[in-house]
Amino acid sequence: MIMIAVDLRFGYRKRPYIVTMEMHMMALLMPFNITDTMTWSDLREVTQLPDKDLHKQLQLLVDSKILLSQVSHCLYCVVPM
Repeated sequence: MIMIAVDLRFGYRKRPYIVTMEMHMMALLMPFNITDTMTWSDLREVTQLPDKDLHKQLQLLVDSKILLSQVSHCLYCVVPM
C-alpha cells in the first residue's frame, strides 16, 4: 500500500499551521469545510473508508486535538477556534 503525504494549511486561534498528514486524514477533514459536526456514518459515507481505517484515522485526529469526539453519540466536530 502506498501512503501519500500532504501538507495541509489551516488557521487555529489566529495562528497559521502547516500539518503534514496522510491523504486519508485530509479526506476526513475536508467535509468539515462545510459543517462543524459530522457523525461516524456521515464520515464513512463521504470518505468510503473501511471501518478499521476510518477508526484509526479519526483516533489520530482526536489524539492530536484537531477533532473533538463525543463517543457516546458517535459524533465528531472540529476544535473551536
